[in-house]
Amino acid sequence: MRNILILMLALSLSFSASADIEQSQLTSGVDARQPRDDLGNEVFGRSTEVTQVYFYNLVTDMAGQQLTHKWLHEGELMAEVTLNIGSNQWRTWSSKRLLPAWNGNWQIQVWQGETLLVSKDFVFTLAQPDY
Repeated sequence: MRNILILMLALSLSFSASADIEQSQLTSGVDARQPRDDLGNEVFGRSTEVTQVYFYNLVTDMAGQQLTHKWLHEGELMAEVTLNIGSNQWRTWSSKRLLPAWNGNWQIQVWQGETLLVSKDFVFTLAQPDY
């Protein structure tokens, strides 16, 4: 019985934590603390340029806590960014500069401590040059 109660408590804590991320969006930039656009699941770059992307989050009820954005390319951790949450309604983001050689599958994970709150998969594709 005690194990069931512990399991129920753990599940309720992990479920309530995921509700703290009100919005997540992959975007090409952030203007006036709002995502510029929604890149969806595919980011296009050029073979001669570095492409910068942002992962935006609107966070509620987490004042004084931290989130971590983990940027993974083909399953390998490429960057880890710690974000401090300043109030109970907070807009935050991290960015990643994608080199042309880093085309392929990417994932952004949002962690609070040991709990994965949100993940976003996208593909970085190099656009074909115009001939």
